[in-house]
Amino acid sequence: KDYCLECHSTDYRLAPADKKPTLDTAKLSLTCQACHDTHSTLTRLPKNLLCQSCHTGGLELKVGGEVHNNTKEMYFGKIVPGTGIFAPPVFAKHVRSGVGCPECHMFKKPYVSEAEPAKSGHDFLPKPEGCAVCHPGRGVDGNKAMIDTLQAPTKAALAELKPRIDAAKVRFEELKKAGKATKDLTKAYNLAIFGYDFTFQDRSNGFHNPDYAKAM
Repeated sequence: KDYCLECHSTDYRLAPADKKPTLDTAKLSLTCQACHDTHSTLTRLPKNLLCQSCHTGGLELKVGGEVHNNTKEMYFGKIVPGTGIFAPPVFAKHVRSGVGCPECHMFKKPYVSEAEPAKSGHDFLPKPEGCAVCHPGRGVDGNKAMIDTLQAPTKAALAELKPRIDAAKVRFEELKKAGKATKDLTKAYNLAIFGYDFTFQDRSNGFHNPDYAKAM
């Protein structure tokens, strides 16, 4: 769909509202210019807002709807009507400390040698080395262990739920075709699918917000 280009096409993001390209006419995927002003290298928005402008499920995020790229909502523990989770806990140590996307996803390191080249942070992959800025006492191995520990419950839950979710999708379609998908059944089905998708599509395996991932 053309609106997907908002987060996947530089020429779409930069074009005036009345001159947006379509899937057929767009020429560029995401390039440096999507995030940086060409002549100043400054980001087009404050870094956190820039990341969150695409890594968000958007206003249409709801039970029964599609879940896509909802990192912002997971990180901040967005209350989603219909889930029954009215006071989601947040990963307070990070959110309340003002830790944003670049602090974890754009670890930078100066050039040392050919064996230790510079790192610009523009692979956007979180690295245990970056944790040491705030958690210097644990070392790289300790930080990696901390990440693994926080992710383990969500990874296990997603792995256990995946075959059950897949089976539920097949069975629900069968019931719909047979006219047996009752209102209560549909509500329960939509909630189950949403909770799984919300947690899976965040792609952090629970790290962004372990308690909220568990609740979902």
